[in-house]
Amino acid sequence: MILVVVAIVGVVNFSWPRIAKDVTVTPTLWQPDLIAYQWLRENTAPDTAIMARNPWQLNWHSERRALMIPNTADRAQLLALAEHYGVEYLILENLTRVKGDAAVNLAPLIRPQSDAIGTVIEGFELVYASPTPDYRVFIYRLPQ
Repeated sequence: MILVVVAIVGVVNFSWPRIAKDVTVTPTLWQPDLIAYQWLRENTAPDTAIMARNPWQLNWHSERRALMIPNTADRAQLLALAEHYGVEYLILENLTRVKGDAAVNLAPLIRPQSDAIGTVIEGFELVYASPTPDYRVFIYRLPQ
């Protein structure tokens, strides 16, 4: 029994700094994403479809249909998939940025030169930019 208690204390002691960080720091990192999901819930119709890096997370928090951003460098293919599934918006979340070919494809949208709502970048209209200076989230209306 003493060995069990020692093992549990050892695991908890070893894990305590990570647990403390997950409780205190991690929620602030997710906050910009959650605020953007709330914006989508309040500013889009219930049947709106949105492309995201984390579609399950977006769907849960915004209660909107979600499709994974395809990992393709081909902009025409991305837009064809969006049209096929009726996607109207693209969200670039904070903690789960697109990577690989998708990051190359969407690079101009990840760090726009202007954060002004209504700015059009390669046909994508910026409709939301998180107000935080760090941990930016961007939502774009897809080209018609």
